[in-house]
Amino acid sequence: MQTNWPRISLVTPVFNSAKYIEQTIQSVLSQNYPNLEYVIVDGGSTDGTIDIIRQYQDRLTSWITEPDNGMYDALNKGFARTSGEIMGWISATDQYQVGGLSVVGSVFRDLPEVEWITGRPVLFSEQGMTIAVGAVPRWSRKRFLSGANRYIQQESTFWRRTLWERRRPSGRLPPHRRRFRAVGALLTLRAIAFRRRAHRRIPQPFRFHRSAGHGSLPQRSRSNRCK
Repeated sequence: MQTNWPRISLVTPVFNSAKYIEQTIQSVLSQNYPNLEYVIVDGGSTDGTIDIIRQYQDRLTSWITEPDNGMYDALNKGFARTSGEIMGWISATDQYQVGGLSVVGSVFRDLPEVEWITGRPVLFSEQGMTIAVGAVPRWSRKRFLSGANRYIQQESTFWRRTLWERRRPSGRLPPHRRRFRAVGALLTLRAIAFRRRAHRRIPQPFRFHRSAGHGSLPQRSRSNRCK
């Protein structure tokens, strides 16, 4: 059995998500991935989120709680605390599929030419039932140039730090979601149009995404969706 698992660095930005944050934390820690950095960045929650995080602090790489300027500011703070070869983030209302990180780690370990991967999205209900399974994304230079693939779905996507550093020499995300979409399109162009094997579609789901139809989202999610 191979043991040289690449280090995966995950960040969870959170603000007033006491209802869901424990499920998210448990879904990450229960992966039992052998080489994991997990950082949580709280924006100054007042609803009990911080108390829940403290229950798991001994199993986290680090966590902080302080006011921030929104989700992407929180992500910048979190990624600055990581060093893993593979990067990704999971929102405070999402969960990973069982064994998802092992799939991610094995792909990057065994296929060094792959720079980023994206999986099949899954929606689940308030009760944790799977209610929808998305199609496997199709990526190609031709599709990109014809107007498709204009964004990268964050929840199921992981990438190498080397790709991050080439695209973001500052090591930071732009502060607004609208600009981030543009960065995603440029990253797609770099990874697909000029490196034919730089990405890999994985037909297996990595994570569950909570359906927004059940009610209100945490405040941070709402504010960023409106930008």
